Amino acid sequence: MAVGSSFYVLLRPQMILKYTINPSILSIHMIHTSSMGADFIRSLRGKNVTFVGDSISLNQWQSLACMLHTCTPDTKYTLTRTSGLSNFAFLVYNDSLMFMRDGYPIKIETEKIGRVLELNSVRQGQSWKGIDTFVFNTWHWWLHTGRKQLWDFIEEGKEMHKYMDRLVAYDKGLRTSAGWVNMHLGSTTTKLYF
Repeated sequence: MAVGSSFYVLLRPQMILKYTINPSILSIHMIHTSSMGADFIRSLRGKNVTFVGDSISLNQWQSLACMLHTCTPDTKYTLTRTSGLSNFAFLVYNDSLMFMRDGYPIKIETEKIGRVLELNSVRQGQSWKGIDTFVFNTWHWWLHTGRKQLWDFIEEGKEMHKYMDRLVAYDKGLRTSAGWVNMHLGSTTTKLYF
């Protein structure tokens, strides 16, 4: 499976754990997941699950793809990568597990005064259409300061801030993203996990 050599799982048997620790105080036996994983893949039939975020989201996406492929090793799949978007799909189920690399789901625009984090604007909203389940994991990037911080100012509505409490800014950014999904995709059909 071509999700990265460090995540290569094709040669593993269909099990998650098979450890025994001696003395026999603790024994974790094989957890056979074939039927459970196959049931989960079938529940995704025709669905699109998208992980949005950084390397943490990438690891989650790769892990889920590996676990599902391990449960149904004979199922044909495709893996495509195009500019920040990776798509792993089981062809027979017409489903997609996607990963969208984006540490900030809201806009960062370069303006005359510098880079502006726009708390009231979604960056890639059009590419989110048709997604059934979002898994957002972007908190890590909101903590960066100094050279690693990707913005110089934070814009909230018509107000421009040089500094805003990170937790407050993150909350406002998540509310903007969730609001966009509710307005454009429908809260009854699209699931969000943060």
